Amino acid sequence: RGGAANPEFNAEALEVLEGKPFFSGPGATFSPIPWRAKMVALFYTGETEEALAVGRDALTYFPNSPGLLEVTAFIKVSSGDLPGAIEDWETILIHHPFTRTAMGNLANGYAEGGMPEKAEYMRERLNLLNRTPATDWRDLPPLEIP
Repeated sequence: RGGAANPEFNAEALEVLEGKPFFSGPGATFSPIPWRAKMVALFYTGETEEALAVGRDALTYFPNSPGLLEVTAFIKVSSGDLPGAIEDWETILIHHPFTRTAMGNLANGYAEGGMPEKAEYMRERLNLLNRTPATDWRDLPPLEIP
């Protein structure tokens, strides 16, 4: 329901999230999901810097979280900060080397940033990963961030 097409929903989501502790689930399990929701709602209501501040804060609790880093990368690239987005995608892959979405986004970021060799390496790695059964991933050569 959210996204750029529904600013009213984003504003309502921010009201719900404002001032709420970021706990969820049975027994108040600490989770990054509400942080991501708040970042997206802030971004789509035009509060880009605040969204990134929430992301930085969230990453202190959930370092290297692929879900949080994907959102911060999306916000950065949407705001014209391609180098910042590339850094986030690289961080994801350093800690979670089989994350296909980050790999594809990083390949596109490298291409857009004028780094065709790095883009080609990431595309080849993604194609290799897509052709390899999950049970054989451990046999793949290590991912290198060029």
